[in-house]
Amino acid sequence: MKKTGVFVLAVLSMAACLSAQDKADKDSKVFSLCGSIAYGFGVGGQYIDASITHTGPAIQERSDKYLNYGDGFKLELGGVYRLLENLDAQGVLMYNFGTPEIEATDQDVQNGDKVTNTYATGTFGIKILAIPKVKVFDLLDIYVGFGMGIYFASLSWSNSETPQYDGNYTTSPAIGFCGSIGVNYPVYNDLIVYAEMAVEEMSFTVTSILSAKDGSLTTFEQNSKASSGVFPPAKIPGSNVAFRVGAKFPVF
Repeated sequence: MKKTGVFVLAVLSMAACLSAQDKADKDSKVFSLCGSIAYGFGVGGQYIDASITHTGPAIQERSDKYLNYGDGFKLELGGVYRLLENLDAQGVLMYNFGTPEIEATDQDVQNGDKVTNTYATGTFGIKILAIPKVKVFDLLDIYVGFGMGIYFASLSWSNSETPQYDGNYTTSPAIGFCGSIGVNYPVYNDLIVYAEMAVEEMSFTVTSILSAKDGSLTTFEQNSKASSGVFPPAKIPGSNVAFRVGAKFPVF
């Protein structure tokens, strides 16, 4: 009986040592790869088109469409480096692939004509954040991140007319502020999952609009230098609030 107790005690001690070693190994890794997916909800928007249902010239229903480059699904890939015990630095590449697209339909009930304009956006960004964190219950890390990024945006559109009418917007790169609040949860030694709410504050200046119809191209310059100077450059917002889930993989 005494030998059995000693054996059980030895097994428990060994397990505790292995657990402590695993934790030490995990804590000793200062660099992690990270990846996430998010959905962004635009804050503000620029009018771009309208869905209209009408009978001849009489409008029955109208729904205005607004453009915000921060709307839609986003992907992020990057790395996290531990600067101090409770301070990380994060650098990520962000891609917003413009899903869902914006659709505006002009439908004439009287003769059955229907034309749909489809707008597809894309946003690419590079962000750097400082991330202070606080450990809770020795399992969860609650963190608040803040930093800056540079963003690039594109917009193209087409419609269902014959011949087709399409085009695109060109914009200047934008410098934006970004922040987040979230929580890390370690699942295994080499896997940490996290969830966060993030914000991005930015707007894009339109430099030109290029349109094509019947094989001819027309460029409408939007900057004041290329035009009469009466109208300021158009700005399209990209500010958004996003909800994100992802994973971090400690590497070394």
